[in-house]
Amino acid sequence: MLFFSLKQNLKRQRVVTDYSPNDASFLSGAAIEESTINETIRARGTFCVEAPPSHIELGKIPIVSTQFVEALRSGGVDNIQTFPAIIAGEDGTEWRGYHAVQIIGLVRCADLEKSDYQVIARAVDESSPPLCVFDELEIDPKEVPDHLKIFRLAEQPSWILINEPLLDWLLDNKPDTGWGFIANQVCD
Repeated sequence: MLFFSLKQNLKRQRVVTDYSPNDASFLSGAAIEESTINETIRARGTFCVEAPPSHIELGKIPIVSTQFVEALRSGGVDNIQTFPAIIAGEDGTEWRGYHAVQIIGLVRCADLEKSDYQVIARAVDESSPPLCVFDELEIDPKEVPDHLKIFRLAEQPSWILINEPLLDWLLDNKPDTGWGFIANQVCD
């Protein structure tokens, strides 16, 4: 099976710059205790009326539209948590109908023999992977549980990976404006 990394489409030149509150870890791959987030997450960015946020804003906390959440769920994704979010633009405009998304699933699947990377933190023990920065990523698809359509890479948790059937589903069901991400294949 093929897998793809999701990256922000930076051609728009608009990004989220700050979040509040930001106490919970959206990079852990673990479920977030609902009581940890007891208010709407506010994301501030360089958006304005003429250049609104896209359906997916990737950063420290993925912020996605209700339509994108529904597309993920319709595509068979069942390992996400959502929390209400508002995106505020630099001109004071606010966009509602967004959600902070926790992707439950941190998978150790980087093929370090075939990837081009640098270790930025050594593994703390045998059960944990090193923390890496990848220039070129190859993964071992056999290490990805069959039921996961979307997950975070354990060796670099900021990376969100999806399988080909989910990517195809999202592309077949994208809105006219597109989702706002680009997908790069990470394995043969």
